[in-house]
Amino acid sequence: TYQQFQGEHVTGSAALFMTAGVIALILTPYIRVIASVIYFGWEKNIKYVLITLFVLAVVTLSLALH
Repeated sequence: TYQQFQGEHVTGSAALFMTAGVIALILTPYIRVIASVIYFGWEKNIKYVLITLFVLAVVTLSLALH
């Protein structure tokens, strides 16, 4: 079991599956903010569109600079 944590017996497909899961977890808030911008734009709520675009810019910068 200790060797599994060190990654000695992790196959390529398992590592790919774990990587895909981590990427999905990282992108979930990003996709939600994009969906919020679309929703508030659809509702023509300019105040919340601008606020959500600011949040999108911050999330984009944090992902790009990480």
